[in-house]
Amino acid sequence: MSAANYLLPMGLFMIFASPATFKAVRGVLGDWVATGDGAAKLGGLFLHAALFVVVVGYLMRRGVSRFTMPYDFGKGHETHQGDLGGGLSHENEGSPLK
Repeated sequence: MSAANYLLPMGLFMIFASPATFKAVRGVLGDWVATGDGAAKLGGLFLHAALFVVVVGYLMRRGVSRFTMPYDFGKGHETHQGDLGGGLSHENEGSPLK
């Protein structure tokens, strides 16, 4: 993967981790998110981490900015090059190494 594949997640992290974002969310959700100067509190840190995971996960599924999942898990149980131990294929069903 090229460096360009990491720019969108890096930019999103910078937005979610920014003290200005914590201050803005504190203004909406209350004092439990951050201090007055934008320093994250534990609850706010969990909130921003969860939102970051949701947004990046959505973008990975949508294939935005070539930041995608390496395998398509929705098409059955194919093996993929690089699987260790034979993967999930049915060609090893008769094998004694089950």
